[in-house]
Amino acid sequence: MGRRIRRAAGALAGAALLVVGQAGPAGATPLTNRPPYQFTVRAAPVENYLQYFRELVQGVGFSRVQVSHRSGEVTGHARALGHRAKKIEEIAHRVATSTGWQYQGIDLTPVPLKEISIGAALESLLHSPIGSPGSLSAAYTITTAVKRVPVQQAGYSGLMLPVLEDSVLAKRWESGAVSRDSLMSYSSVCSTGLDAIPLPGDVSIHDLESIIGDMASLAVKWHKPLSARLLPVAGKKVGDMTEFSSPYLVNIHIR
Repeated sequence: MGRRIRRAAGALAGAALLVVGQAGPAGATPLTNRPPYQFTVRAAPVENYLQYFRELVQGVGFSRVQVSHRSGEVTGHARALGHRAKKIEEIAHRVATSTGWQYQGIDLTPVPLKEISIGAALESLLHSPIGSPGSLSAAYTITTAVKRVPVQQAGYSGLMLPVLEDSVLAKRWESGAVSRDSLMSYSSVCSTGLDAIPLPGDVSIHDLESIIGDMASLAVKWHKPLSARLLPVAGKKVGDMTEFSSPYLVNIHIR
């Protein structure tokens, strides 16, 4: 099991976002009021990240950790996942030293890309399709492990579930197992919000306000940022299939 965890941890180097701010002379505009510079370090193919993430959660007892609240084990997994993240952080500190920029953290969010699926990782943990009992606990477990990686973190650094960008999530949306309401419930324990959700092109201002208002209410309740990345599709109505030509999106029915 330890070897499997270490292999999964190695994949964290796949695509980590480093956020740095340019330091200025005394009396200059404070760093927090300036736009940060961002760049990506890819030390391994992104496919490895989610491949090994799936391998990590499959068979290493994550679900048992969550059910029994053995937080020490979750912390141990987070340390393993942080092995490569620390190496990336060392690079960031060297860059900061050599350029005068200020290192502000790494976004460790595992970002899916169609067949490179965070949905598949969740289902490896669940041993069932997303939407089955235990889905919220699985989302919480992955979020907790990522949050406990012992490096300086920035951005979401959690679990995001973009429906249009993940082939497994798209399938579950099509079957009805995943919906706006279920994604909203998962947002209570992770970073997702409503991410990459298609809407009919004639969606009313009232409905948009209500959807965003629900998301905002959840964010206020739990004191954390959540996003609503909604995509009204011109000319499409409820029940129509999207027709995106982007190679990064999966077409699904609008609901």
